[in-house]
Amino acid sequence: MVLMQLEEEDVERIANAIVKKLHHNPAKDRLFSVEELADYLQVNPQWIYKKKGTIPHRKVGKYLKFPKSEIDRWLRENGNP
Repeated sequence: MVLMQLEEEDVERIANAIVKKLHHNPAKDRLFSVEELADYLQVNPQWIYKKKGTIPHRKVGKYLKFPKSEIDRWLRENGNP
């Protein structure tokens, strides 16, 4: 068995990484589909397609996906649709 001696800064970095993982909020990372985003924003799905150039999104294969955290930030910066 090999024992390692860690520096204090290494222990702190590891502890911070563990705390970050424990406080991870998957709801912030949720990806909306077009239909889910339309429901979330209370708009017609066609409105999403028309505005997709201004709405933060990702392409996952052939599908558009909208990260909730980025949508929430976009709403704060641009107001409600």
